[in-house]
Amino acid sequence: MKIRRNAAKMRSCKAAGSFSCEKWGSFELLTHIEADPAVGSFCEFNFEAELSAYDAENFTDVAAYLVRHEAGIFVLCAAPQLAHWSTQALEVWRQLDVTLARKGWWLLSVEPSKLRREPAWTNALQLSRCAQFEVDSRDEARVLEHLWHVGRASIGDVMRHCQATQDSFETILKLLSSGILVCDDDDTLTPSSRVRAGRPTPRTNAIAWL
Repeated sequence: MKIRRNAAKMRSCKAAGSFSCEKWGSFELLTHIEADPAVGSFCEFNFEAELSAYDAENFTDVAAYLVRHEAGIFVLCAAPQLAHWSTQALEVWRQLDVTLARKGWWLLSVEPSKLRREPAWTNALQLSRCAQFEVDSRDEARVLEHLWHVGRASIGDVMRHCQATQDSFETILKLLSSGILVCDDDDTLTPSSRVRAGRPTPRTNAIAWL
C-alpha cells in the first residue's frame, strides 16, 4: 500500500475499496490498523447506525472505524481527550459506549498525536506501506525454515534467504505486517532488528499501539 502524508485516499488490503484521509486523525488510525497483524478486517463506523441523526451530528467530523481485532471488536475514533468535549457530546458518547458494550464491542478514543509517538509511528508507516507487497512463497518458506532452526535472527540475516524478490527488506516487512514473523524489539525496524517466526499473543481486550 502506497501512503503519502497528504493523501486524500488510502487503499487497504484488509477492507474493500479505499478510505478518505480528510478527517482529523484518519491517516494515523488507518496506518496503524493496516500495520497491525492482529487486525482481521475493518470498515468505517457509521454513528447513525447506533444513534439518532440528531445525536450523531456531534461526531460528524470524527474519523471512526469498526475493527475486528484478535483482542475483540472495537470502534476506534480519532478525537480530542474527553475532557475537551462539550457536555452534550460527552453524554452522547457515554450512551454510545453503553449501547456498544451490550454488543460486546469496545469504544475507544485516541488523539492522533499519541498515534505518532516514536518508534511505533515509523514502524507503522513502514509496515502499512508494505501491506500489499507480494511475497514469493519460496522466500517465505526459506525464511521460516531458517528461523525454525535458529529461533531469532536479525532482519539483515533473514534477508539473505529472500532470493526470489528484488527488495528483501520489504519482503520481511510484509511478513511482519501479516503476522507470519514477529519482532519483539521496541525500537525502529532496521536490518539489525531481531525477528522470530510465529504470532504474538494478543493482550486481552487491548490494542498494543493505543
